[in-house]
Amino acid sequence: MLILHGKQSLNEDVRDAVADKRKQGWELDVRLTWEAGDAQPLVNEALAAGHRHIVAGGGDGTLRDIAEALALAATKTR
Repeated sequence: MLILHGKQSLNEDVRDAVADKRKQGWELDVRLTWEAGDAQPLVNEALAAGHRHIVAGGGDGTLRDIAEALALAATKTR
């Protein structure tokens, strides 16, 4: 799953990269965050769906939110 800050949805390079990966056969789900805290339910969705890889895109805040969501999810599975 690719989790991006919402502003990245307008980035043509990102859109092209996603399209290229899908043409290569990747099953790539894309989700967007808009504000702090949005990453937690998206990370939970990715893990519940069995995704083994989560790619984060955005700025420092987006990456921090996703890292925190992953860390919280890891503590819940212990």
